[in-house]
Amino acid sequence: MIIKNNLNYLFFYYFLMTFGAFVIILFEKNISFNNKVIGNCTYWNMIHFMSRVVIMKNFFKYWHIILLLDLFWELCEYLYEENIAPIICKYINLSDDYTKNIYDWDDIFWNILGMVIGLIIS
Repeated sequence: MIIKNNLNYLFFYYFLMTFGAFVIILFEKNISFNNKVIGNCTYWNMIHFMSRVVIMKNFFKYWHIILLLDLFWELCEYLYEENIAPIICKYINLSDDYTKNIYDWDDIFWNILGMVIGLIIS
């Protein structure tokens, strides 16, 4: 299949996932994705896991790029929550609670686990 192992499609897939995450965040006011599903695993963790299984099944050739993108994304979430979000909240009079728990270092674990499972089944 042409789509498999094409770097352009990988970046397009990441764009779709980012857009999907923003849509989920918009509707999260009614649904809590931080609820535990199994043990300590939340819906967000499952989304990370399943998306990486799909990515690795289709783009396993770029595992190193996928890992770097995931690490970079989590770092951006951390920097946003710790440095940028408080300034924005103060400027537009939002509670600091609105921007808490954006990043979760457990996401890296779930991303890597999903990558390994996706690699095994590809």
